[in-house]
Formats: sequence, C-alpha cells, structure tokens
Amino acid sequence: MKNGIRIIAITSSPFIRQNIIKPKPDKKQANKKNKVLIIGVIGRKNTTEGILSKYIDINGNDATDKIIRMIKYSRFFSQIKLIALNGIAIAGLNIVDIYKIKKQLDIDAVVITRDRPRPGKLINALKKFGKGNKKSIKNQISIIKKYKKENIYHEKFYIQTLLELKDIKNIITSCTDLLRLSHLIARGVKTGESKGRI
Repeated sequence: MKNGIRIIAITSSPFIRQNIIKPKPDKKQANKKNKVLIIGVIGRKNTTEGILSKYIDINGNDATDKIIRMIKYSRFFSQIKLIALNGIAIAGLNIVDIYKIKKQLDIDAVVITRDRPRPGKLINALKKFGKGNKKSIKNQISIIKKYKKENIYHEKFYIQTLLELKDIKNIITSCTDLLRLSHLIARGVKTGESKGRI
C-alpha cells in the first residue's frame, strides 16, 4: 500500500465497567448509560483530514455494523483505503469483524496492539460477561477464533490483518499515529482531559 493512502483509525472512549455487569432496572436509563462513543480519525501521512463518531453498546454486538454505517454514509467513504483498530474488542467486549467489513465496504483493516492477543482470555470474558443471546455470543467467539490465524509481530506491535505484512509495513507508523490521536480525542471528549498512549 502507498504511504499516502487515507486511513481511518478507530478507538472507543473510556467507560465505567461496573455499569455493564449490573444494568439498572430502568431500561431507558440503562441503555443510555451502556453506550460509548467511538471516534474515527481520518488522515494520511503527517495529515489529519476529518473525524467521524458514533455511539455503540458497551459489551454489545453492534460495533461492526455501526463502523460500516459510520464509514459508508460519510463523505470520506470513497477515499478511505484502510481501517486501523486498537484491538478487535472495543467498548469492552464488542467484537469487530474485519471479514464482514471487507465484504461490505471492500476496505481492509489492520488491528494493532502492544500486547500479545490472547483469544482464550477474550472468549472466557465474553462467555462470562457478554450480553445478548447465545447465538450472538457464539458468532462473536467464531470471529475471535478466526483472528488467531492472522497474528503478526512487527517491531513493538502485534498485528492482525488479512493483508500481507510486506504490503502494510510502510504505513504502520501512520496507523499508530492516527490511533494515538483518535485515542486522545476519545478520552479528552469523555473525561475532559486526554492522556495515555495506544
């Protein structure tokens, strides 16, 4: 991939985890509290060009569809050539299916983390705390198992992607820079002050 391609880097804002394990009796209030903002920063090498945002469910099953809609109905859709994610689970245990994204948008995704992916731990957490019916949890688990085959280690990061490492090597820095910016914006909007790193 060329160094100047447009990338959207997506992260979720922080949230209070106890709210998702013990939902409130009032369904309207619980639904409102159990959502979190995701931020997508669009840019290319050394340039930021736009920001998209959407609310998704904490520990839900809507991250993939919401990301697809967020991108598809934006003015940036035709320009975006790659999606960068900081982990396959965002907003708690909301699993992102890069296979479905590729099929519906024809855009590849790169999942970048500093820590080694531990699919077994994620699956156990999903079984214990995951919301929704057994079918949706089963679907999410099958997605996680697919990702296991895509792990690549490059310098300081673990990468999960359908692409070859040689094809994305030159844009990993751009991906991590945009992910960091997305993370800072998401945290700053939610808490009033940004901090941390991807």
